[in-house]
Amino acid sequence: MFIEQIFPAVVAEKSTLHERLFAEAKARGLSNEDTEEIISIVPKTLIESGAFLDKMTNLWRYEFGVPYDIGEDFFCGTHMW
Repeated sequence: MFIEQIFPAVVAEKSTLHERLFAEAKARGLSNEDTEEIISIVPKTLIESGAFLDKMTNLWRYEFGVPYDIGEDFFCGTHMW
């Protein structure tokens, strides 16, 4: 994951969007069948995206796409984290 190269201190835990959606659905009481049906409509490139638990906010964040460099130390990516 790119976050581990840019700001590793913020990563408490790693996962994928697929795993996080499944965990959220389970927490809300959805069946595995319903969850798989919902997840099946998510494009493969998104569902395979990396996820990390942000130590600073205790929120799950996702890596959609590749960050780009705007300056020597500034990385940015649309909807990156």
